[in-house]
Amino acid sequence: MANLIPRVLATLLVVGLWACSTPLPAAPTTAEVAAAGTASFKTDVQPLLAATCAGCHAAGQQGERELLLFKDGAVDYAAASGSISKIVRETTKGDMPQGRPHLTTAQLAVLQAWQAARTPNN
Repeated sequence: MANLIPRVLATLLVVGLWACSTPLPAAPTTAEVAAAGTASFKTDVQPLLAATCAGCHAAGQQGERELLLFKDGAVDYAAASGSISKIVRETTKGDMPQGRPHLTTAQLAVLQAWQAARTPNN
């Protein structure tokens, strides 16, 4: 019985090391999300808006008057959801973001997919 405990512990250690070395599946790319026609607020829309809109549409910035998308340093779901039509319209026309590269087709498709799904908070 005393020899059994070290063997069990060794087996658990090997299994644990194997499990930790198995890679997790990668998060889908923007293009994959767009192609699937689905978008998650937390993993797709929020990071996209943070990367492309934070420079102007955060508190204390020039675009705060037109559209304040950020609350407590993060993209606010209610603001994004309530303004998605305007966001899609302005980014599709190429009017936004001003002075920065336009959104790619895949990025626009993510916003459109989220809008089409009625902006779920997922």
